[in-house]
Amino acid sequence: LHLATKVMSEVTKTIKLADQGNNTFSIVAENSSINELDIDLIDMSGRRLMSEHKENINEAGAMTVDLNGYSIGMYVLHVSYKDHSLISCKVLVK
Repeated sequence: LHLATKVMSEVTKTIKLADQGNNTFSIVAENSSINELDIDLIDMSGRRLMSEHKENINEAGAMTVDLNGYSIGMYVLHVSYKDHSLISCKVLVK
């Protein structure tokens, strides 16, 4: 196992996505050495609808992604760090 792969695997375990209700999602970095994240929202046809770069993650501890401005439907919320995918999960906007 390559060292970088092992490190990213451990980092992935410290990033959590929680549905807060009302089309908002919380991304929590628990005990992580990551200080920045890229967040993308992708529709089911593969179009990127949102792309945000967040910094100072360790200081905030958690950040909120508000999807209230988007149409009702299923999307993929993708969180990455320096081109390494950490989380990709389907989210439902109601």
